[in-house]
Amino acid sequence: MGPKLDAYFGVLPINVKPYCMIFILLISIPGFSLALWSIITQIIIGRGTPLPMMATQKLLIIGPFKYSCNPMSLGTISMYLGISLYAGSFSSIGIVCFLSFILLLYLKKIEEKELAERFGEEYLEYKKSTPFIIPKIEYSFKKTGNGPG
Repeated sequence: MGPKLDAYFGVLPINVKPYCMIFILLISIPGFSLALWSIITQIIIGRGTPLPMMATQKLLIIGPFKYSCNPMSLGTISMYLGISLYAGSFSSIGIVCFLSFILLLYLKKIEEKELAERFGEEYLEYKKSTPFIIPKIEYSFKKTGNGPG
């Protein structure tokens, strides 16, 4: 739909250079993998699905959920952003950003309340210690006496 909107409004496509494909692949493939890993974890370990009407029966705090409260959303957003860049469409990128904003608002305002009601204190502790969407990158440097510090 994005490229058609670009054409309708007379917006020129983004000229995707061959070296940009590396960046596109670096966000699309891991995004797809993260979303798939999240779904598989929900089905196998959580005994449910991503769909609210067939929600998980167990609070997931392992696998991809160890690093982010919403890894499926992060993966899906990354994947669609990569696809939009590949399409070379400003409208596609705008649509992905708008729908991502709506999704994140839904997760924050509705899903978090539902999870708190369903899983209680266990969820509230998990939510405090786990990033909402973007995982923290932590590095650990052991003091060996050979380097700085």
